[in-house]
Amino acid sequence: MLQVGRHPIKIGQCAVGRGRSRIIFADTIQLLPAFESFWPECMQALLQYLGPGRYQYGSEWTLAPCRAEEIRGLAGVGNLNARSVDVQAIDFSQWPTFEDYYKSVSTNARRNVKKAAATYEQLVVHEQRSAGVFVDLLPLQLLRYRLFRRKGVRASLAGLVLRSAFRTLATAKYTFSVSLANKSLPIARYLGIEFGRNSYYLESAAEGAHPTASSHLLKLMISRAFEHGEGRGKFVMGPDDYRQHGQAAWDGLVRSRKQWKATPHPTSVVSFVYAPVL
Repeated sequence: MLQVGRHPIKIGQCAVGRGRSRIIFADTIQLLPAFESFWPECMQALLQYLGPGRYQYGSEWTLAPCRAEEIRGLAGVGNLNARSVDVQAIDFSQWPTFEDYYKSVSTNARRNVKKAAATYEQLVVHEQRSAGVFVDLLPLQLLRYRLFRRKGVRASLAGLVLRSAFRTLATAKYTFSVSLANKSLPIARYLGIEFGRNSYYLESAAEGAHPTASSHLLKLMISRAFEHGEGRGKFVMGPDDYRQHGQAAWDGLVRSRKQWKATPHPTSVVSFVYAPVL
């Protein structure tokens, strides 16, 4: 809240979790655009309110700018460590229409979409929200587990299901799932989030015998994201883990993101200790 005369006005908000060993900002402080310059004052006020301890600020999925130097300059902050992250996202503001965007996508990606449309007689999309998303989780994780095995990536089916379920519980209000079926047979699945103008790609996979179905479904989800953000949002595809570069499975993911025109958006995850200055 910002005190303006007698009446305070709300200029932003954030979500904070307090664990046993540290206090974690869930993503970042969300401020109204006109008050972005007040970020240091807001952060200082929050630290004073929350009190001393170990903190983590930022996320591997946020498009917010790196705040490491601003945090370093706050009173009472010490032992700061910042881990740089490049979040890969498609910025739709570069194209006036979805058709213009799609023309810029790689020839290989468009070829796979065209092949899927020509291969299947009747493609049908089914969407789930709320409790229905949880019904779709196990079939999607089974597809992902089989995909990882084909690519030689170690994975646990139970681990995939639990991680996805916990994340969906935390973001249930904004999460949706989609299945792509050829007539009545599901051949590809997708899990995503819509928040503000932005859309977030969480998980997706196709049956091994239907590889082009993933490209077709991804195009549908990107088109949906373009409309959702009225051409001014972003389609966030996830962080770039440079530690995995050189591994065939990860390099394939990197190539796919580039084919769909995702670009890096630098941010950081910052850990530090706060002790009030007396």
